Amino acid sequence: MPLTEPYDDHLPPEDPVARDGAVGDPDNGDETTADASSSPADGGDGPTTEAEPTLPEPVRQRIVALTAAVLPTLPGDEVPVPLRRVAKFAPNRRARLGAPAIAAQLTADPLFRQRVTARVLVDAGDLGAAVVDGTAPAAADPVEVAALAYLARPRGWRELIDASGAAVRAEADSAVVAELVREAEQRATRAEHDRAVARVEAEKLRDELARVREEMGQLREESRQLARTLRETQARERKATELLATERGRAARASADVDAELRRARARLAEAEAAWP
Repeated sequence: MPLTEPYDDHLPPEDPVARDGAVGDPDNGDETTADASSSPADGGDGPTTEAEPTLPEPVRQRIVALTAAVLPTLPGDEVPVPLRRVAKFAPNRRARLGAPAIAAQLTADPLFRQRVTARVLVDAGDLGAAVVDGTAPAAADPVEVAALAYLARPRGWRELIDASGAAVRAEADSAVVAELVREAEQRATRAEHDRAVARVEAEKLRDELARVREEMGQLREESRQLARTLRETQARERKATELLATERGRAARASADVDAELRRARARLAEAEAAWP
């Protein structure tokens, strides 16, 4: 929320003659003034309205915080009516909840701002004195300088605010860059960690692959041995089958020979018995 002010309270008071002295002549249509030097076209001292500078958000917050801090120290009759309830808030709630009302009063009530400034400058010490002189120490917080300059409004206060605002923006930009760098470093660290984990996992996988290959080699050797054993067993079985067939043939032939010999013996016996008287 920008703090704006409809006029500059450091300007000289308005000349009532310059304000009301314009007189029109109905006869000749000419317009004259009671004091020619009061005419804006002639560079008179008439009132001007100058828009307030755009304040960075940290500066606006600091102005409200400074005002909220000294608000309870003001005499009751010097506190604007809209802020009397705010002045009774706890310190941590005063700036947070009363910010809109405080900002509005600083904009609309120059006398109130001057009363606040008097107390703020006392608390600010040497920095407040430097700002009143229109200078800003190089080591000073630019937000604090801009806030004091806004309240005190010394000669060149707008330039002080502009310079401090540029410093605040530069600091914010630096913070953004630093955050981006930090995030990039974190990503790089995570990537390096991921690469290290991947290397460990790859090493584990290589070890596992070597073990599997070794097991496969052992299995292949066992398979070859089993195949060889099977072939040998099958060969022995074929040989045994062939021997068994041979022996069966021999046994069959021997049995046939025995049967033939037995039949011949029986025939001879029968012939012998027949020939016996």
